[in-house]
Amino acid sequence: MSRFQRSKIDSWQKYVAGDKLVEYARGQLLRYGLRHRCVGRLHLEGLDRLAVFAALVVALLAGVIVLVATGKVTLLLIALAALAVLFVVFAAKTGNVRKPAYYFLEWAIHVPMFIRGFSMRPRTPAEYPLSTTRRPDPQRRKTR
Repeated sequence: MSRFQRSKIDSWQKYVAGDKLVEYARGQLLRYGLRHRCVGRLHLEGLDRLAVFAALVVALLAGVIVLVATGKVTLLLIALAALAVLFVVFAAKTGNVRKPAYYFLEWAIHVPMFIRGFSMRPRTPAEYPLSTTRRPDPQRRKTR
């Protein structure tokens, strides 16, 4: 296995383990900022493209609901056309298809986690586990 392949596997393991928590935290941070009326640059950092993609996903879901309820396909076609235009513009800007495909897949994974983090109930201090703080064990002897 080459060094490059090993680094890709390591970065994927870090992604699976930690990035999910980052997206929950970003949603919670935005909710906190909105609740306390202190939304700043920190709360919105890196959310512009994710927010656009989330809006398009919501439009797609609304289009599917309208299609099932009334049989009208207009909203669904508009949302699909907007996604297609976004993809084509992104591909034209980068000069290939790999980067837009990667980001569309990443955003499709992150949008539900961000929304869940935004809608999570804030914990009370009593709900945090005590094992997160490490206290020295007085029974343990120091050995060198």
